[in-house]
Amino acid sequence: MPARVFRFRSPRIGSKKSDRAKASRVMDTDICDLVPRDWSVLSVEEVCTRVTSGGTPSRTRPDFYQNGTWPWVKTQELRDTWIEETEEHITNEAVSSSSAKPLPPSTILLAMYGATVGQLGIIRRPMTCNQACCAMIVDPKKADFRYLYYLLRHCRTQLKSLATGAAQQNLSGVLIKSLRFPFPPLPEPSCRRTRTASRTPRRGRCTVGHS
Repeated sequence: MPARVFRFRSPRIGSKKSDRAKASRVMDTDICDLVPRDWSVLSVEEVCTRVTSGGTPSRTRPDFYQNGTWPWVKTQELRDTWIEETEEHITNEAVSSSSAKPLPPSTILLAMYGATVGQLGIIRRPMTCNQACCAMIVDPKKADFRYLYYLLRHCRTQLKSLATGAAQQNLSGVLIKSLRFPFPPLPEPSCRRTRTASRTPRRGRCTVGHS
C-alpha cells in the first residue's frame, strides 16, 4: 500500500463552466491516482442509499415550531462534529407539510450555501434539516459513514473552490453526488462487530475508530 493515498493540489478556478469542470476532474484524478488495488473508486451517490436536502416549514405557521418533537438542523449548527441537539424543533405536521424529511442517525450533513458552505456534521439521532443542507445516508454495506465524513472534511478547500454563484457561493446536490473517492474494502462482519464494540466514538468531536 502506498504511503500516501491522497494527493491534492488546489486548482485555479475561473468563472467559466469549463474551468469548474476541469477543477472537478483535477480533484478526482489527484485523490484517486494512488488507490490500492483492492480499493474501489465510487461516487458519493454510489455509496449512499439516499442523497437529499431538507426544507423549511412555513414560518407563517408558528404552530409548526411549537412543542415540536423533530430536531431541525440549520447550516449554522454544522460545526464539524456530532449533532446532539438543535436550536429549533418542528412538529410531525410540519414534516408532512414540507420538504424537511426525517433522517436516520449517522446521516452526514454538508452545508451547500453561503458563508457556511463546506461545513459538516453527523446527526446522533433521527432529525430533519433545512434546504441548505445536503444529507448523505451512507449504505453500511458499501462504506463507513465516518470514512466519508473525513474524506469530505479533508477536501473542504477543493469543495469550496467548486462552489458557484455571484451573490452567494453554492454547491449543488448534483455536484456532491458526482464526487468520486477511493473506498477501502469493508471488514468481515465478525471483525466489524468486534471493532464497533471496542471502538465506539466518544460523544463530542467526531472520531473514527478511537474510544
